[in-house]
Amino acid sequence: ALAEAPIAAVVDDVVISGTVDRLLIGEDRIQIVDFKTGHFVPASPEDIPLPHLRQMAAYAAALREIFPERPIEAALLYSGGPKLVQLTPAMLEAHKPRFADTQESLSPLG
Repeated sequence: ALAEAPIAAVVDDVVISGTVDRLLIGEDRIQIVDFKTGHFVPASPEDIPLPHLRQMAAYAAALREIFPERPIEAALLYSGGPKLVQLTPAMLEAHKPRFADTQESLSPLG
């Protein structure tokens, strides 16, 4: 797996760039994991904060452009548990980047 892997792609005229904490490029799939530090650990996938879902959906969308022939699997690792939460394709699609009225940053720094 690659650590702190930079990615960038254009998805539906939206430029997505970021750094994936862990990126595994397999012959049959692409896997990404983002680490979330701190004490917060969601009790269920429904409790995942919206910014976390949007970030992972953006990364997955970018990787679908880069690797169109391979499925993308995404997960969040909450270090306070530790707890690994797999994100379903439906969750990623529901939060896929779209045009916004204002510019939006997916960086944790804003």
